[in-house]
Amino acid sequence: MLEPVVSLVNGVKTQQIDIQNRGMAFGDGVFETMRLTQGCIPLLDLHKARLHTGIKALGLNYSEAALNKHLAQLFSIISDSNIASGRVKLIVARGQGGQGVMPSSDAGVDVSILLYASQLAAWVQPAVALKTSKVLLPHNVNLAGIKHLNRLDYVLAAQAAMPAENEQVLLLDVANNIIETVHHNVFFIRGSEVITPSLARCGVNGVFKQWLANSVIPKVGLQLVEREISLADVEVCGACFITNAYSGLTPVTAINRHLFNSCEKLNAITGEINQILGDK
Repeated sequence: MLEPVVSLVNGVKTQQIDIQNRGMAFGDGVFETMRLTQGCIPLLDLHKARLHTGIKALGLNYSEAALNKHLAQLFSIISDSNIASGRVKLIVARGQGGQGVMPSSDAGVDVSILLYASQLAAWVQPAVALKTSKVLLPHNVNLAGIKHLNRLDYVLAAQAAMPAENEQVLLLDVANNIIETVHHNVFFIRGSEVITPSLARCGVNGVFKQWLANSVIPKVGLQLVEREISLADVEVCGACFITNAYSGLTPVTAINRHLFNSCEKLNAITGEINQILGDK
C-alpha cells in the first residue's frame, strides 16, 4: 500500500490514532478523497459541502471553522514542501466515548489528513470496461449520498467481481438497478439526455458528478436526468462514462458484453472539462 508523505491526526504529524476511535470500531465517520493540483484542491467547496452533509447526518461535533483550520495547516505544509500534486484523504471519525454503538452526546472527533504524492496530469483518463458484481448494494435512505466510513459492501463487491487491470466494478442495488462503480459515479448518453442513476436509496453523491451537472452538461446543450436505470436500459444508450473528483472523467467501452462507442456529445463534455479545469 502506498505510504502517505504527510499524515496529520488532529493537527499533529503522526500515523497513530486512539484505538477506541469509533471510526475504527463502527465506521462512525465520513471522509473525502480530493485531488491536489499545483498546490490547490479543485472543487474544494463542493468537497466541504458534502463533508458537512455527512457530518450533520451522523451528528458529529465538527465545525466549518475547525475544518478550515485543519485545511490551512495542510496547505501550509504543502507550500513549504516540493509537493505540487497528489491525493488528499480527509477522515472525520467520532472519537471515543459512549456505551456500545450508542455514542456519547459530547464525543469529539478525530480528524486525519493523509497526503499521497502522485502525478495525474489529465482530467480525462483512458477508457475502461465495467464488470458487474454479484454483490448488491442494500437500500439505506439514512446514509444515501454521503461518503461514510463503512465501505464493506464495496469491499465485498470488488472481491466478488475480481476485475482485470483495465476494468472497474459496477454495482447494482437489491432492485437490480445500476448505482455506481466502487469508486465512481456513472453516466449514460441517450439523445440529448445524460442519464445518471438515482441515489435516493444508496450510493455516493459524487463531487465531480455535482460539478458536471451544474457547470458542464448544460453548457454543451445536454440535459441531466437522474432516474432508476437497469442493465437492459443501457442497451439503447449511445455512450457511457464514469467520474470522480480525483481522476475526473473516464470513458467506458463496455458493460459486461454490451459495447459502447464514443460520440460527439461525449467529446463535447470532455472538451468542456479540459477547457474549464485545464491544468487545475
